[in-house]
Amino acid sequence: MTFDDYNFHHSNYKNIQSFIVTYFTMVFI
Repeated sequence: MTFDDYNFHHSNYKNIQSFIVTYFTMVFI
């Protein structure tokens, strides 16, 4: 399994993680 395959299969998780990071960035800044 390549890194791109991992990203493809876990795209939903990555999107949720990105949303959480953005949310906390907005909260703390």
